Amino acid sequence: MKHIVLMMSNYYPYFSAVGVCLGNVADVMLKENKVTVICEKFDMDEADTEICNNQRIIRIISKSTSFRKTMQIGIQDSNAIQKAGYNFLLFVFRCLEYTKCILSKNSVKYDLVNTYSQALESIHDPIDVIVPACMPFETLMAAETYKKYHSDVEVVPFLFDKFAENSTLHRTKWNKKLKMKNNLALEKLTFEASERILYAPSWEEHLHKNFECLNEKFRSVEHPLIKKIIAVDLVHYDDRRINVVYTGTVMLNSRNPEPTIKIFDAIIDQYPDLLLHFYAMGTAIGKIEDFQLKHQDYVVFHGQVPTEIAHSAVANSTMLLSIGNVDITQTPSKIFEYISCCKPIIHIAVYALDPVIDILKSYPLACCVCLESDSFEEQVRSVGSFIAQKKITEINFSDLEKIYFNAIPKYSMDFILDSN
Repeated sequence: MKHIVLMMSNYYPYFSAVGVCLGNVADVMLKENKVTVICEKFDMDEADTEICNNQRIIRIISKSTSFRKTMQIGIQDSNAIQKAGYNFLLFVFRCLEYTKCILSKNSVKYDLVNTYSQALESIHDPIDVIVPACMPFETLMAAETYKKYHSDVEVVPFLFDKFAENSTLHRTKWNKKLKMKNNLALEKLTFEASERILYAPSWEEHLHKNFECLNEKFRSVEHPLIKKIIAVDLVHYDDRRINVVYTGTVMLNSRNPEPTIKIFDAIIDQYPDLLLHFYAMGTAIGKIEDFQLKHQDYVVFHGQVPTEIAHSAVANSTMLLSIGNVDITQTPSKIFEYISCCKPIIHIAVYALDPVIDILKSYPLACCVCLESDSFEEQVRSVGSFIAQKKITEINFSDLEKIYFNAIPKYSMDFILDSN
């Protein structure tokens, strides 16, 4: 039995996308190993430590994140005068954070590194393997620091979102370019301290371009999300309707639902049994709310819901709706959760090079339309004809495991534990 420590941003009960992925791997590991999870607090009131599903969860929060969350809570729970004060302090804090981001030599938050490091040192049981997940990259830095003083531990990073090449992290293109050399040096430092490195496909070009000398350490894997979904009895739909479900964020600048809404607006009157369900949060929810007002018999906006509700909605749907990202350098993990349900999937891509299109080419129950290359008439016709098939026969999960073998959690686990 090995003791594996997983490090990430948010985990149970407020899973981040990376948290969901590593949670699946942890479930497989637990059959023969001991698992400890170090994660960031999503809510200030969460317990510092907790035992859940036979895993010890250690929750951390850096000083800067604690201050930001305290200000946000103050804004929500105070009167007008106090709220103005909290808003001012939060504005000043954000200005300082932005200035620090621009003036610093690299893009690492060292207070977060120290917080993760302290959590690692607080673990008294011997650790065999540390699996830091990027993002945040700070987990890799903390693991590298820990290994300096505990040479017998194996460090096996799991690279999901990019660091040096991450445009969002660096705020501006010129800041990303300015810090590239130093950020690449930090990547090299952590990679050299690692025994093995798992990476999602979006890292492929970056790794081979900058770290060819470390190729023997790298293993390409998909997001470990192909996991049989059990239809939890939390959401109930009218089975006389075609229940098309969307879960996730909608953002004006990155995942705008407006083109998708226009497509469905053009066909919705043709299918009286169609019912669209949006379980969503983000800056573009106003567009969905307007859509619901226009078609109250065909559209339901459920807002943000707990993970268990979202999973139940997906599992009990007739079809699933996916909205493509503007940033196609990252593959949304959500698509593998959709695939795992064995349901028909409609994907509205922004660009022809959207990686989800390639992923769904192997999926026999997919309808992909592209805003860049398909005319509006073609988009409407494709989606309409797909919906007209109504309850398409679902695919067998055993067939999925053969198609997406490298997205099965055990595939990642075997490489982490060097069982291949």
